[in-house]
Amino acid sequence: MLAGRSWSVTELPGGLTNVNLRVRSDDGREPAVDVVVRCSHGDPSLLGIDRAAEHRNTVAAAEAGVGAPVLEFRPDLRMLVIGYLPGRALVDADFTDPDVMTRAAQAERAPHARPRVTRHFRMFARP
Repeated sequence: MLAGRSWSVTELPGGLTNVNLRVRSDDGREPAVDVVVRCSHGDPSLLGIDRAAEHRNTVAAAEAGVGAPVLEFRPDLRMLVIGYLPGRALVDADFTDPDVMTRAAQAERAPHARPRVTRHFRMFARP
């Protein structure tokens, strides 16, 4: 299904400990593929990120309907592959729109209605 296809790859901005690549099939064949490949790099302890917990939490977010589906997790290659979700990052001004605030609140509540995620991630906590 994937071999012998034509692909385009675009680096996505951001990521302190990941290189994020959008990988799309561009050959017109079905099924079309549009995914994000997150490649971890550097010292994984830099921010205290537990990649196995990150994977489980990403699966939980997808199951709650507020995250991209997880397609593959390869800790041996330091890669996580998720479906691409089109959109844009919200900025402060977006939150003056009551509809945006409502959707953001619903998205925030959804994971909390499910079993607790694995481990907390405190980016600014010192060990």
